[in-house]
Amino acid sequence: MNAYTSNFAAASGRLAPMLSRTGRPFRITLLLVLVLITTALNFLRLITVIARWSALGGYLSQQELAYIAVTGAIWTFLGLYLLWSYRRGARHSRLLFLAAAILYAAWYWIDRLVAQATPAANGGFAAAMTALLLGFIAFVVLDPHNQPYFGRETHERKREDQRTT
Repeated sequence: MNAYTSNFAAASGRLAPMLSRTGRPFRITLLLVLVLITTALNFLRLITVIARWSALGGYLSQQELAYIAVTGAIWTFLGLYLLWSYRRGARHSRLLFLAAAILYAAWYWIDRLVAQATPAANGGFAAAMTALLLGFIAFVVLDPHNQPYFGRETHERKREDQRTT
């Protein structure tokens, strides 16, 4: 065993209890991280446009600034709702993840093709990444093996509610 493999074994030994405590597959964790990153980026979009409103006003109209702020707020709150519904174990969270992914991809492409003055040069890459991410999200959400991680039965929620009161 060399230094690299012994360090890897030691690190994975420390990480194994953390991963097993969550009890969820890695692909669901990746999905949640994707939602968290998207939510954080849209929150940053919202905060930036609010903080720099006067400076950006020299380059963009008030309607464009409002559009950036409103869309940032919408996607931030939707992302927070997605994470909250997953944490709560809401039965509709599976379909909500899929619907939000489709809506976000549609908004991205409409914004890119209609709202932007000059289209970016990386259209092929963006299309491939959109298809890849939508495929990953659909695979994770629609996989029957992942269904138990997206919702709990009503009697389980009632028991948990009784314990918290």
